[in-house]
Amino acid sequence: MKTRSLVLSLLLVASTSVFASTEISKADAQKYKEIGQATVTERTVTTCTNALAKKADKLGAAYYVIESMAPTGGGDNVTFSGKFYN
Repeated sequence: MKTRSLVLSLLLVASTSVFASTEISKADAQKYKEIGQATVTERTVTTCTNALAKKADKLGAAYYVIESMAPTGGGDNVTFSGKFYN
């Protein structure tokens, strides 16, 4: 039973890394087809980047580009806009 749990855990880790989207530059994005876009608002730059990457993953995008970022809510939050590509 322990072996089975270990194998399933390893497969889960491997499968999530296989489907993770990658941030690319706007110049590199020209090589790919745009498949969507989104805006996220979070407390920090890191959480905004992670939220945008998760949205890209849900959409099945291989790549994403951060198009813009700006402070919002009196500087308490950050808003990122991004585009997704395959």
